[in-house]
Amino acid sequence: MVDAVRQVDGILASAPDYWDAAGRGLDPVDNINGLLPACRALPECPKAGELITLGRAGSDRLLEIVCTETIDNARFRNALYLLMYFDSLFAYRTAKEIHKAASDAQRRWLEAACRKILIRCVEYPETGNESLTREIPRNTRRDRLATTQMVVGLAKTLLGTGQRTVNVRDMAVADGITSLDVAVTAAGQGVPISITATDVQLYLHFVEIHGHRAVFTSDGVAHQYEIQGHLFKTEDRGASSRHRSAMDALDAMFTRGRSERITMVAPEVERAAESRRYDMSFKEEDALDPHPDIAEADIIRVANLLVERTVDHRGYFGREDIIRMVGQIGLHAKNGAHLLLDNFRQKIERVGHWRKDASSSRWTRVDTGPQIAPALEGVADIDIPRRSRE
Repeated sequence: MVDAVRQVDGILASAPDYWDAAGRGLDPVDNINGLLPACRALPECPKAGELITLGRAGSDRLLEIVCTETIDNARFRNALYLLMYFDSLFAYRTAKEIHKAASDAQRRWLEAACRKILIRCVEYPETGNESLTREIPRNTRRDRLATTQMVVGLAKTLLGTGQRTVNVRDMAVADGITSLDVAVTAAGQGVPISITATDVQLYLHFVEIHGHRAVFTSDGVAHQYEIQGHLFKTEDRGASSRHRSAMDALDAMFTRGRSERITMVAPEVERAAESRRYDMSFKEEDALDPHPDIAEADIIRVANLLVERTVDHRGYFGREDIIRMVGQIGLHAKNGAHLLLDNFRQKIERVGHWRKDASSSRWTRVDTGPQIAPALEGVADIDIPRRSRE
């Protein structure tokens, strides 16, 4: 550990301000807000490569520096920046803990770093080339989505008809940033709404035994193991019998329910939810579940999931599949419910707005106006299939 401390400190002592260098030419506020490094595959950084070989000892030293330094010190920013190269969910867990006791100024940097670590570890491909060429950008930064104000406007309309509460179902929310944005915007305009934010994966479960650690999803899938201070992916289980034995022990710990659960939502979202300033809850649920729990929802928003694949854009689904899935959602939505599809194609936000019409068993398309590019352009009303007999 002493050698690791010396190596980390030596690199930091001779390092430029990595974070500021990555953001050169951009607005400083955007830099702090976590837009950098601009690409998901981090820029080449030979010094970071040296630190990664130190394993847990290296990441622990960086986290210790983050705990003790202030943001006006380049060591604080450099430690956060280099930490992102470790691809370690264990570092993410500790950074979220540090966030709880950090100053307001430090929190902004920690939030950015946590988001980047999580994206690299969980949400996007491991390989740098594929990460760089991926065409569905993570554009759901706060204050950016047209649907934020649309949700609040629809809620006002529903409340104006005498409805006492408005239930919003925000599906496929990732780190929850945009759900919080809706909650903050609604509260600022005095519009009472209840938000249930869902995603297929919202929680991580950590176990530790004899100095070894592992992280699992709620359904028992292992993301990472840390054996003797070094990270292993799930596919590395056959590395050696000694490693496999430690992994099996960690698996057994999780199966027996001896784990610590933490949320994957962004630190500022978790903090807001815990404060109870907003009526906002989180639930693990697949937006593509054939029986979504949306029966009470007045407004359903699906952002950056039902992205159309075209000849010039590598989306997730073909148009026919998206239409079929929207129809399936309609089977379980209440009469009069509003559906907002929100996605980005070629860096342009596209929104589709439909309302469930019980008389025609259709999603009836609602005009979003000339200022908003349409999702599923050319598609008008969408048929809702008949409910099959069970």
